[in-house]
Amino acid sequence: MMIADLTRDEAILTVARELAQEMIDADPDMSAPAMAKLKSQVIRRYGDVLSLGDVA
Repeated sequence: MMIADLTRDEAILTVARELAQEMIDADPDMSAPAMAKLKSQVIRRYGDVLSLGDVA
């Protein structure tokens, strides 16, 4: 796995952040079928920290 170099990769990181924000703005609950895998990963990775749970 490669880790971003913040000075070298600033432009691509900015675009990635903007696209991620657009995805969350469009579906904040991540309820669309296309968001199922992402939602599962977010819950698995951050559920304890963010007090998230999956009720489905």
